[in-house]
Amino acid sequence: MCLFIETICYDNGLKNISLHQERVNKVFNKFFQNKEVIKIEEVLKEIKIPNEKTKYKIRVLYSDTVKEIKIEKYILKKINKIYIVKDDKIDYEYKFADRRIFDRLKKDKNEIIIIKNGFVTDTSFSNIVFYDKKRLITPSTPLLKGTKRENLLRETIIVEDEIKLGDIKKFSKIFLINAMLDIGEIEIETKNIIF
Repeated sequence: MCLFIETICYDNGLKNISLHQERVNKVFNKFFQNKEVIKIEEVLKEIKIPNEKTKYKIRVLYSDTVKEIKIEKYILKKINKIYIVKDDKIDYEYKFADRRIFDRLKKDKNEIIIIKNGFVTDTSFSNIVFYDKKRLITPSTPLLKGTKRENLLRETIIVEDEIKLGDIKKFSKIFLINAMLDIGEIEIETKNIIF
């Protein structure tokens, strides 16, 4: 049976729960059509947050039922360089717990940007936002439509557009975003992208 994960940010409260629920609903609609959908907010009602002033990463592992919930203090990754890798067959539309494809693509690299059919997708753990000194643009070809990405699109803080491999150098920097990361927390100048 397939296992999936939802990574939810706790920072003075649970963040973007409705968007996480939308993604769980999508998983159930595709993989567990005859099962009752897990209600993320209900599942997390009983969790004990060690220190309410600390940022935590809550990882819910599930299939048709919740298998495990882990809570850990969030530690921001340090990323100075990021490498381009190409994979035209990669598919990660659903947030599977099995992430071996990303381990294979990363090998010994600190972090990667994955190019699929000539288009920019994501890193191994985040969506990407490009900055051109005017706008914040996220690729319209992500591997996974992350909850932070969706939230920023709905709030019109970022816009979506096609970004090809050759377009990367037109931008001054990129930001990595995910459920745990806001724009600006991990910022990389495009000159530090290794082609």
